[in-house]
Amino acid sequence: MESNHRTNDGSTARTWVSQRCVEWALDEAPVPASLVAALVVIARIAHNDGTASYQSIPTIAAKLRKSARQAQREIRALLKLGLIREGNQALVEHLSAGSRPIVYDLCLDRVEG
Repeated sequence: MESNHRTNDGSTARTWVSQRCVEWALDEAPVPASLVAALVVIARIAHNDGTASYQSIPTIAAKLRKSARQAQREIRALLKLGLIREGNQALVEHLSAGSRPIVYDLCLDRVEG
C-alpha cells in the first residue's frame, strides 16, 4: 500500500507501508519487548519482501518518541540480534551525501519458535 506522509522538515514523502512486514515484526520476529516499536517503525516502510526500508534517524526517533541517540542504540541492537541488516545503499544515492539515511532490510526468515 502506498501512502504519503509529512517528513520532519515539512515536505511530503512517499512511503510504502507493508502490512506483511509489520505483522512479522509484531507476531513472528524473535524481538525483545523493548525493541518491538523500533522494529515496527522500520518494518512499516519496507517493501513486502522486507527490503528497502530507509528513514532518517530524526524521523525514526520522532516516531519512537525517543532521542536520536536512543533510536540509534535500538537500531544497533536490532542489527546485533540479526533482525535487520544493511540493505542496498544505492537506493539512497539520489539524496545528498550528508543526509543519506541507511537502508535496512528485515530478516524475515527469523521467526520465533
